[in-house]
Amino acid sequence: MRRTIKNGRFCIYNGNEFKVNRDSDGNIIILTKNDKIMDSTFIDKNGSGVYSKKVSLEEIEELYRYATYAVINNYKVNVEKENQEYYFVGTADCKVAGALGLQRGEFLGNSVDSFESRALAPHSEGAEI
Repeated sequence: MRRTIKNGRFCIYNGNEFKVNRDSDGNIIILTKNDKIMDSTFIDKNGSGVYSKKVSLEEIEELYRYATYAVINNYKVNVEKENQEYYFVGTADCKVAGALGLQRGEFLGNSVDSFESRALAPHSEGAEI
């Protein structure tokens, strides 16, 4: 069963979850591909199917980060992305990388023992995005 890889900053805006970032001018923007949670104020600036909207920090109901990891041979590793057959994993711990025989990053398929995407501690009031 494939799971969704979720990493980065996210927020709740109008009761829905969006990825959150800053644009090149430093504005806070929320991003989505889900047309069911956006209104006419969202734009697809690059024609990529990703819609964005500029918002203020006060409009954001909740702000948090996700980090997805896998457990392989009892070692916890970061999961960055996936393709049809593999997860792309990595670790900054050279001992864990050595024990698992990982190079800078490695595609792994059926060797993942468990998998979790979890929200890290929410950002505090006045947090930087």
